[in-house]
Amino acid sequence: MSLWSLVSFGNILFLIAAIAALSLRSPALKVGVIILSALVIKFRPGFDTENILFMASLFFALILNSVLPFRPRMNAVVAVVGGIALLNIGLIFL
Repeated sequence: MSLWSLVSFGNILFLIAAIAALSLRSPALKVGVIILSALVIKFRPGFDTENILFMASLFFALILNSVLPFRPRMNAVVAVVGGIALLNIGLIFL
């Protein structure tokens, strides 16, 4: 699999996981969605820096969603875009 296909698959999975995590109320379910999506995206065998970066950017999106002062839907859009940007910038430097 090429790097481009992994990055595009990661962006799509990030979008799905972020929307699922943002729509849930329970913090335990949010963490469960993040860990499950990190297990699905497995770039390589084992637990490596790409998976940690993926989970960190999802947590960043959740935190950003809770601290932004806009309306809830606008917060979600900004949080998801910010998380995807953080993920892609982080993947550039790995």
